[in-house]
Amino acid sequence: MCRLLAFAFTSNNKDVDLVDVLGSFRELALTGLVPKTIEPGHEDGWGLAIYKDEETSPLLYKSTKSAKRDETFQKSFLTFKQKGGGIAHLRKKTVGESSLLNTHPFVSGVFSFMHNGTVTREKDGPYPDTACECVGTTDSERLFQRFLQIRRDEGKSSKEAFIQMLNETRARYPMFSALNTILCDGATLYIARCINEDSPQYVSMGFDEYYSLYLGRTNSKNIVVSSEKILDSQIKYRPLKNFTLTSVDIKSMSTETISI
Repeated sequence: MCRLLAFAFTSNNKDVDLVDVLGSFRELALTGLVPKTIEPGHEDGWGLAIYKDEETSPLLYKSTKSAKRDETFQKSFLTFKQKGGGIAHLRKKTVGESSLLNTHPFVSGVFSFMHNGTVTREKDGPYPDTACECVGTTDSERLFQRFLQIRRDEGKSSKEAFIQMLNETRARYPMFSALNTILCDGATLYIARCINEDSPQYVSMGFDEYYSLYLGRTNSKNIVVSSEKILDSQIKYRPLKNFTLTSVDIKSMSTETISI
């Protein structure tokens, strides 16, 4: 369980800049929403993947410390030119111990990936055939490896492989809590909101509120996607509906939302 952030900035602007956004997101390590029966805090690590351009792998920063208590978090983005796309994650561990190997985002080539939710699974994981590719023990990394496998072996586009991975997981592991996932390749952000309303824990734990995702725009049309509204008075948000996939073109800032 965790807090998610994605961003696409075409310019450093006077209304809201990336330093503002990441600084406010950092506060969610202490103040971020949690399900009703869970202790507060998302302090089991943080990760940040920032793309300088769409042709190369992202710059990746990770720590097992709390983002709020780790000076490295601030240093990791203060030197960035505040232009481009990326994703950030605050972890509250559920599956997998606290370690760098289990800390999101996960990166392979140009792709970065993170997930909020839990996939109820057998001991071999949701995809035994891809478990050998994983270096950590999280269900989230296995989802990422399955996406990479579909794209590689079946020759599908990133969008097609992402949707197939999500729908496979929903079908094979119907007691998942949520598959709120964000994938980035430097050119496009893919944001999926997928909450299991049939889960017996859905009402008792307040899943709908906890697993929210918001798509926001600044006055300069830069894009912020977050589990919770940050800088609420400066960014105009709309909630993303359940079982939808939103694509964000980082260069043009155009968006498209489809049902999945």
